[in-house]
Amino acid sequence: MRRNVYSTLGTQWVSAAMAIVASVLVARMMQPDELGVFTVTMAMSAILGTFQLAGTSEYLVYAKSIDREARRSVYGLTILQTAAVCAVLLLGRPLWIWMYGNEGVADVAAVMAVQMALYTPFEPINSMLNRQERFDLISLVMIARNGSLSILQVLFVWLGWSYMGLAYAELASGIISCIAFLAVGRRYFLWRPSFRGMGEILGFSGKLVGANVLNMINSNVTPMLIGVLAGLGQSALFGRANMISRIYSQMVSRAIDPLLNARIAADNRQGVGPVRTLTISSRMLLTLSVAFFGFIALTADLIVPLIFGKQWIAAAAPMRALACGFVVWPLTSPTSAMVLAASRPGLLLRIRAINMAVRAIAVVTLAHWGLTAIAVGLAVSSYISLAQALDAARRVAGLDIGQYLLGLRRSLVAALVPLAITAMALLALEASGATDWRLLIGTGLVMAVAQGVSLILFQHPLWQEICHVGGKLRPRRA
Repeated sequence: MRRNVYSTLGTQWVSAAMAIVASVLVARMMQPDELGVFTVTMAMSAILGTFQLAGTSEYLVYAKSIDREARRSVYGLTILQTAAVCAVLLLGRPLWIWMYGNEGVADVAAVMAVQMALYTPFEPINSMLNRQERFDLISLVMIARNGSLSILQVLFVWLGWSYMGLAYAELASGIISCIAFLAVGRRYFLWRPSFRGMGEILGFSGKLVGANVLNMINSNVTPMLIGVLAGLGQSALFGRANMISRIYSQMVSRAIDPLLNARIAADNRQGVGPVRTLTISSRMLLTLSVAFFGFIALTADLIVPLIFGKQWIAAAAPMRALACGFVVWPLTSPTSAMVLAASRPGLLLRIRAINMAVRAIAVVTLAHWGLTAIAVGLAVSSYISLAQALDAARRVAGLDIGQYLLGLRRSLVAALVPLAITAMALLALEASGATDWRLLIGTGLVMAVAQGVSLILFQHPLWQEICHVGGKLRPRRA
């Protein structure tokens, strides 16, 4: 587990750094209306793309046993689902143009359909590597994909291809990831699919399909609704405000969540409950999320104009509101793995249906008051999701919610104290006349030092982990 954590963290941090640089450069070369075309199309493609896998990847990870025939049946089902999704993306062209009044949305959707079709034979490789907890190999693929995506996005936009350049970059990086998966997981590649014996797979994934679709809608419905209700430019502004979630996702969530899911699945196969894994991960990650999103909330007015340009300043207030909701991310992310390990996909379906309904209602009802009001509503919905996640853990794993929350006190205090010190430092630096980059860098340095000292003083599990790794790396005396 420790080996996987550090290999994937390293990969995601490198990928996140490249993605941030690419996003900044792209934002400075494009206008909100222009970038909005790509934003809403990717959201729409992500929702439809959920049907492409529709429970098949989870089946390969969570099933008690898997043989070659079962894998061939999963592959066959994936082909059928992909064909249906690609048909919708391509044949829905008139609908996309009518919804957004822009042909570019339909053009980008066509490119994404091609990418999905090309990726289909290689997704089972990814799932099997997850099952075997070979995240070192998955990390190599992600470096190839994310690195090429960042470089090609900047290059194609610089060449003047606008939102279509971003779409072509997605296609090219997808092809690169397919080649990389074949290189590291050739033994899991299947030449021939099977369209028999799908009953057991469909029985497992039936309710999970709905849960996955609702989860993807929950993640992507906001920019789509904003694009319809307020215009593509407002959707792009929300995308910049929401970029903080993508940074955290790439630096932490995408590295840790697959490991937690695989570990919970493995614990279940061995007859071990998930409570210990949930408790340890929550104590570790809550401090990171509070520190990260807390710093974003404090400095949003500095970050947006300095990083993206003054044309995006309207994204600062929504960014601050969203950050206040994202702090509970680590406490909700293991929910899916726990519920699936307990064979309760129906419960997961209900949780995600409620989450989607709350977010959609928040967007529709608050759109009249602007992006900041929408962001506040979404932040509140994050805490509703937390309440559902804790209740689900109590039901399926016997989690004592009171003891669990009490165990998070040290992690919470270890993050809030440095934030208070950073807030005072921000006021002092502003009073001294510091502006722009000097103010942001100075505040960041204070936050980093204060957070490090806090981990030591509170003997936080993160500091204990650092000491453990340091002890392993320290040369032994003869």
